[in-house]
Order: sequence, then structure tokens, then C-alpha cells
Amino acid sequence: MTRIRSTVALALGGLCALALAAGAARAQPADGLGPAPQARVAFADLNLATAQGRTRLDARVTAAIARICPDAGVRDLARVHAVEACRAAARSGVQPQLAAAASRAQALARAAEPPGPRAAGQN
Repeated sequence: MTRIRSTVALALGGLCALALAAGAARAQPADGLGPAPQARVAFADLNLATAQGRTRLDARVTAAIARICPDAGVRDLARVHAVEACRAAARSGVQPQLAAAASRAQALARAAEPPGPRAAGQN
């Protein structure tokens, strides 16, 4: 089975790696100071043509987002809202790229499949 070998680059602020960088500008730190944090999520070992592979990648992305947008104490409501906004922006920024990687993996898997009876003109 063909696998896409790459990583997800999570950035709060290219598909040589899959990137959360698209959400980066919207997910700047609440104070707006300094560069946005980044993380990379590898998925070379996953088969994104399967639901299981996509689920595992989603779990890795979720964990990386949690590291980039760390949980806030319940005492600081403004910080809680900032963390929620950070996580939402990071997730929305990476979604199109995750979908594109899964689509490519599925297309590669279909192309690698041997022709079946229907593809050969048999019923």
C-alpha cells in the first residue's frame, strides 16, 4: 500500500510537509508579541487512505495543538478564551491540508490497486 511520507507542521502564526501554518496568523499569542509557536507532527508511518490512519493523525494533531495552545487555569477567563481561540484557529488552519493529504493518499491507494473484474470489463 502506498503511503504519503511527510509531517504536519503546526504553527500558530508547505506541503513539503503538511502545515498548520495556515492558521498561524489567526492564532497568534494573545498579546500579539513574538513569533507564533510551532510544532511538527510526523505521519510517514500512517496510511491516510484508511480511517484508522486518519484517526491517528487527527489524534497527533490534537495533541500538538494542545502543546502549542496550552490549557489555561480556570481562574483567568480571558486566558481561557484566548486558548480556545488559539486551538480553533490552529484546527481550522490545518483542516484543508489534512483533507488534501488524505485525498492524495486515497488516490494513490486506488491507483496502486490491481484492476478487479469490473475494471477489466467483466461482471
